[in-house]
Amino acid sequence: MNANSAPTIDELTLADDPARWAALGFAVADGHCQIGDVRLRFAGAQPGAGIAGWSLRNVVSTELDGLPTSISQQPPPAPAGTHPNGVLAIDHVVAMSPNFARSVSALQGAGLDLRRIREQPTPAGAPRQAFFRLGAEILELVAEPDEVVARAGGPDRPARFWGLALLAEDLDATVAGLGGHAGEICAAVQPGRRIATVRRSAGLAVPLALMSADERSGVEGRSSAGVRGGAPVSQERWSAVDRYVDELLVGEDAALVDARHASDDAGLPPIALTPALGKLLHLIARVHGASSILEVGTLGGYSTIWLARALPDYGRMITLELDPSYAQVAAANIDRAGLAGLIKIEVGPASDSLRALVAEGAGPFDLIFIDADKQSTPEYFQRALELSRPGSVIVTDNVVRGGALIDADSDDPRAQGMRRFHELLATERVGGHRVTATTIQTVGAKGYDGFTLALVER
Repeated sequence: MNANSAPTIDELTLADDPARWAALGFAVADGHCQIGDVRLRFAGAQPGAGIAGWSLRNVVSTELDGLPTSISQQPPPAPAGTHPNGVLAIDHVVAMSPNFARSVSALQGAGLDLRRIREQPTPAGAPRQAFFRLGAEILELVAEPDEVVARAGGPDRPARFWGLALLAEDLDATVAGLGGHAGEICAAVQPGRRIATVRRSAGLAVPLALMSADERSGVEGRSSAGVRGGAPVSQERWSAVDRYVDELLVGEDAALVDARHASDDAGLPPIALTPALGKLLHLIARVHGASSILEVGTLGGYSTIWLARALPDYGRMITLELDPSYAQVAAANIDRAGLAGLIKIEVGPASDSLRALVAEGAGPFDLIFIDADKQSTPEYFQRALELSRPGSVIVTDNVVRGGALIDADSDDPRAQGMRRFHELLATERVGGHRVTATTIQTVGAKGYDGFTLALVER
């Protein structure tokens, strides 16, 4: 999708009193306000309504899992100047979903550009977030915590708008100007940024947060000046490079594309490997001359297909999947790729399946790929060692966790699982010299993460 046809936000309809926004230092005229290149239309205060809807350009559907949407044919306006309170743009629109996978699938189906999935709990306890690029702005889709879903009536409810995060030219000055209506400035979830919330005393129906640009040296935010190599360092840039590499070097065929689409259509979580990382796995298997592969975490079979295609005709592959419905989708994708004869899918908890493989002497495997629930990775790796031989290669994905790997105080069990995994690797290296390994940080369409490559030596 080129820049001219990509979805963008034209207008947000807010069930709020324009006078209250004007009192906070926003430039409001005739019941309207423009922040950056997005128009805000005030429909009058309606308790509990908040963001009542939006209009988007260049979407193929208005079915956005319950988010009230209309299609706009209006051209983008010239960006507005900085407001008297120092606000210069909308950073992101926040929506909540009781069924994250369903909402992500609906938004992608409407043509929204998914940039990454963040699988780290927010300070409020939301387990996952998805980020969609809408021109200069971002839609942040937040998964409701399980207890909220249960308390509110289950996952069948539609997605809903929540609030707005606005970019301030000088966050300290903006917060000072709002006086008691702004909370304390603190570190944002996004590295290098700061955030303050607008308090209820301001009388707004729409929850608002104020954010700084990325203040780290050498990193490009919405309005920061840092560049590396003459180009902005940003999620948008990483995704663009991924697309460039995919088109020129990766070469997905119909079976791989169909596997991705079938997984999306079945409502599987959008957490499969990117095409570039799938091909990296394929190349590792080929360079290693692997004839036997074990995969922990099948999902929809996308990475399975990449790996199995590296096997010789006499090769074998076993892949482990917890969810029977996921395994069914994977089996159909594998069959369409013509690889059913090489691959056996084992369904059930990976820890049980791995113990069974050890007991029946199914190893050794030349290559083992671990990409399942992250908190259990240390256990999976230990079992993988029992199914390996000197010279086996073990690849483990999603180990950096957006940098949370180095946060000893993280309350994310997945980050803590990866810390224990690295400590286990260090023990194996120093104590028994059984394994040598390295971890590589990666950036791309799925954000900032990394993988570990380990060689079994003894």
